[in-house]
Amino acid sequence: AAKTLKGMDAEEAAQTLSPVDLEDPSLRNPDVAQEASKVAVIPAVRAALVRFQRSFAARAGGA
Repeated sequence: AAKTLKGMDAEEAAQTLSPVDLEDPSLRNPDVAQEASKVAVIPAVRAALVRFQRSFAARAGGA
């Protein structure tokens, strides 16, 4: 969310996502979830998010 607000488009924000970006408690609310659902249907964003999830799960300790 913050990356998009800083001028990135949704695809760029998804491609540069890091686990630290997800630590912000303000991301855990219904309004953010609703907006994230709208963006996540964009094929390039979905592909970047799947890569992020797989990379995160493959790390030592996994998800």
